[in-house]
Amino acid sequence: KGLKMMSGWLGSESSINYISNMADTVFNGAKIIRLKRTNLWDRYKSLLKAQVTALWHARSDEDVAGKDVMLKVPVEQMVEDVEWMKQVDDEADEWAKEYGSDVMFVDYEECKAQADTCRAEMFEFLGV
Repeated sequence: KGLKMMSGWLGSESSINYISNMADTVFNGAKIIRLKRTNLWDRYKSLLKAQVTALWHARSDEDVAGKDVMLKVPVEQMVEDVEWMKQVDDEADEWAKEYGSDVMFVDYEECKAQADTCRAEMFEFLGV
């Protein structure tokens, strides 16, 4: 069994879903796969594009075909947003280390480039 969740939803004190006593939840001691998009610039562009197009998840190139957009962001706003994204990532890493029995860090770009290998490594980590 597995559960997909965003650690920022539960582990961040600023979230309305914050759980202060994680030790009493199903997450405590679980194996965690921490999928990260370490290229923050690409991640930021993707976020902005999703906000404009309302396309948050794409499973194929066809899903994004014809969805090109022009993005204009003040440099100061971009720097602030990317710094916030980095902070959220760091908090999620710490959350995973604190509450997981074992944590596997997976880079999104690497996983996308070698999907079959990545999937096999995740299944092995989970023991399935």
